[in-house]
Amino acid sequence: MEKKNLAESLWREHEPYIRKFCEYKLQSLPDYTDDCIQEVFLVLLKALEDEKEITYPKAYLTKIALNKINDIYKTEEKKRKTVVSLDDVNESTGFDFSLTEEISEEETEKHLEKILSTLTDSEKKLIEDFYIKKIRQKELAKQMNISENALRQQVFRLKRKIIKEIKKFTT
Repeated sequence: MEKKNLAESLWREHEPYIRKFCEYKLQSLPDYTDDCIQEVFLVLLKALEDEKEITYPKAYLTKIALNKINDIYKTEEKKRKTVVSLDDVNESTGFDFSLTEEISEEETEKHLEKILSTLTDSEKKLIEDFYIKKIRQKELAKQMNISENALRQQVFRLKRKIIKEIKKFTT
C-alpha cells in the first residue's frame, strides 16, 4: 500500500509538468498525448514495484516521457509511406481519393520526378530540410534569415504547389 501511495503522491506532484511536456513534444501528434502520459505512469508504478530508487522523480519521469515520445514518432514514421498524405490532397483539392486507390512504386517515381522537376532548387532544399532532415521551424527560419511566419507561409505555398502538380496527374 505504501508504494501505491508514493506513486500517487509523485504522480500528483509531477503529472501537470509531464502533461505539458508531452503536449509540447507531441504537437504534431496530439492524439497520442494521453497514451504517452499513461505509459509514463505505468513505468513509474513498475519502477516502484521493483523497488527502484528514484532520486530525482521529475527528471526520471521526463526521461521516460521523452523515450515514449521518441517511440511514438518512430512508429508513426514507419506508418508513413508517402511524402504527401492523401488526407492533405483530399483537403486541398476537394477530391476524395480513397485509401484503396494505390499507385505503383514505378508510377509514383515517374510522377515524383515530374513534380520535383517543377520545383526550384530552394524549394527542393526546403523540402529536404523541413520534411526529411526535420529541422525545427525556428532553427530553419534562422538559417534562412527569415521569420518563422515567413517560413510557415513558404511551406504552405510549397505544399499547395505540390498538391496542384499531383492533381494534374490524378485527373
